Amino acid sequence: MLKKYPIEVIEKFINNNQTNLYEPEVEYRLTEYKFLQGMVASFYEDPSRNLIFNKIEVRHLATLGVDQLIGIKKLKITVIQTGYTRQEPLTNDLFMADSTEVNSSVEGKYTSKWKKEAHYLPAIESFGEGIFISFSDRVMDKWIGLIFENPVFLSRIGKLYENCLHHEYKSVRDKFVSEAHLARFIMIHTLSHLLLKELEFLCGYPATSLNERLFIDEENMQGLLIYTVAGSEGSFGGLVSQTSDSNMFRILKSALTRALDCAADPICYHTDDGQGIGGLNMAACYSCALVPENACEEFNSFLDRALLIDKDYGFFNYHH
Repeated sequence: MLKKYPIEVIEKFINNNQTNLYEPEVEYRLTEYKFLQGMVASFYEDPSRNLIFNKIEVRHLATLGVDQLIGIKKLKITVIQTGYTRQEPLTNDLFMADSTEVNSSVEGKYTSKWKKEAHYLPAIESFGEGIFISFSDRVMDKWIGLIFENPVFLSRIGKLYENCLHHEYKSVRDKFVSEAHLARFIMIHTLSHLLLKELEFLCGYPATSLNERLFIDEENMQGLLIYTVAGSEGSFGGLVSQTSDSNMFRILKSALTRALDCAADPICYHTDDGQGIGGLNMAACYSCALVPENACEEFNSFLDRALLIDKDYGFFNYHH
């Protein structure tokens, strides 16, 4: 015991009043992102973490700005409800912060009467599979630098950013630190939705059984994870079977081609005030980019397929 817990460590623990340290959501995701990105070996297996994945060499996908493709054969997702709100949603960071720091009229209700001091809470462990994709820092930064010279793009992103700043929910108002951050988020998030819809056709999983996990911040992360967990549809390797370079290239190209045509065009594509709840979307409706609510992390907000396919400022058209 002395070897494992030296007296200095025990004293430091006792003297530290804030024993329940909370790691901000973006930092937590950055840790996951760096772990996946930093693996040099092409194959990783850790039974203790219930994690098995293959890192695929990208050749065709590299021409589209992709720098990492990982097929996750086994993935464990742990879900714990720490609490809830009734009036409006709060971010994890706002909810878990000290109440003195939260400038909000919304009161968080904790699952346990001991609130943050609870030692144990019920949890659900689920196992599944997934596809992780990340984009090149260099390509993304170059695209961001170029599109902010385009007046049409500036008008679209400016309107969306303004809608965010004036939104009724504090979680939306504080979400983005700049228009460039918002543009990165919209590009990755919209691509995630297009791939969800495309994989629904190819793998047989209904979109309601697929989920996304977004890894996006202002400068360090630009990736996404699409996964499914064992449920009524099971988890039989349908996603991982698509994670070859040529398959994912074909899927991505097909998703982008499908995004060119929407049943609600030209109204959907050429909206200039924003659409959806709070005007947080541009070119995105149920005919093209929206997915079932349980599949999306952001309640079908912050979407615009124009940032992917527009001939003047779209990420993929620029990259060609």
